[in-house]
Amino acid sequence: MVYLLYGADMARIRAKARTLIAGLLKKQPDASLLQLAQEDTTEDALRSAIGTSGLFFSKAIIVLDGVLGDTALSEAVRGMLSDMAKSDNVFIFIERLVDAKTFRAIEKHATKVEEVRIPPKKVPAPQNKINPFGIADAYSAHNGARALETYYALRAEGMASEEIHGTLLWQIKMLLMVLKAGKEKGLPIKDFPRRKAERALATHTEESLAKDFYELLEIPYAVRMGRGDFEAQFESWLLRAAQRT
Repeated sequence: MVYLLYGADMARIRAKARTLIAGLLKKQPDASLLQLAQEDTTEDALRSAIGTSGLFFSKAIIVLDGVLGDTALSEAVRGMLSDMAKSDNVFIFIERLVDAKTFRAIEKHATKVEEVRIPPKKVPAPQNKINPFGIADAYSAHNGARALETYYALRAEGMASEEIHGTLLWQIKMLLMVLKAGKEKGLPIKDFPRRKAERALATHTEESLAKDFYELLEIPYAVRMGRGDFEAQFESWLLRAAQRT
């Protein structure tokens, strides 16, 4: 399957891509997500991606970001579109501009081609329709796939990755507090969230919670030290969490 999202508003294009990915993952939770920027992509990598599969996943969702801006890669893609369309894997192209020849070729094979335009006038920011604490509830229920789906939905609504990360970190910290305190009175947590946490602890161990907590703490530290992008690292962590549940 092939999708093309293109246009001048890259922020909205990426938001639409996240919504599309969330929908695809809902239909096939065991799918693997691979993101390739222009500088990471070669003709061999594209050919390999067409038949990619693994021990723990049967389908891959491959996001190609800005790849068609390279003339040689664009030409290579035109020659592979038929195979991409027939592949079990899903190819999502995210582009600001696409040359006419490549655009016509993609139109012949794509499941969907959508131009994302800048709105003619400023509109108020949308209100959150997704419960921002839904990702914490999904993690507590040991449902990594739902946590990932909720993450994509919240990002599509405009919620920052850092804010979602903070919500999840807060939840794990509370679970650890409740786990260590047991039935001790005087714990600074209200009765309802405490009882909710106690129920969630049936599917978590102190070791797994501590591991997740410190891995999440490491992400902003690594970014401050210049080691990678916050959103990419957090998304990668969520993907790993989804694959182990």
